[in-house]
Amino acid sequence: MGGKLFHSVKTDFSKWPTEKISRLALYGIITLTAIVFVAFFLIGYNRPYLENPNYNAPLLTGTLIVYLCIALIVALLLVVGSVTKRIRLRKGISSTENGIPASKIALSTAGLTVLTLVVTFLFGSGTDSRTEATAFWNKAADMFVNSSIFLIFVAILAIAASYVVSKKLNRK
Repeated sequence: MGGKLFHSVKTDFSKWPTEKISRLALYGIITLTAIVFVAFFLIGYNRPYLENPNYNAPLLTGTLIVYLCIALIVALLLVVGSVTKRIRLRKGISSTENGIPASKIALSTAGLTVLTLVVTFLFGSGTDSRTEATAFWNKAADMFVNSSIFLIFVAILAIAASYVVSKKLNRK
């Protein structure tokens, strides 16, 4: 009897609105992330590090790292797929939407992000490291921190400039 119940439920995801699919995906990601982090902190977190008992050696560190690497790879694949699909759909279509140069804004945002990541990596500090591998990760950490700060500052400037321009246009 239980088998009939599940066979009678037909789910056609292609008919679902994008908002519903997106919401379910978000809830799934949040739930999975919460489970991984709660398990990380509750299962073997206070295990002492063998070389120096003053530090912790959490049992699920490897699990957390693998989860984050998988999440990063999936996110990168989705970005590449989304950009590729968007480029294919935009061919032959006007680059402005409602008088807004959407293509130029998207392209300049992507270009600024990539340029910022490259420049902040090149100028990142690799000091205070004992090995080349650690120096790379120090530079990578500097890259993300400095890029985030710079891009947040640029976003604040863009919002302020947009506000000033809209005020000037409304006065006329």
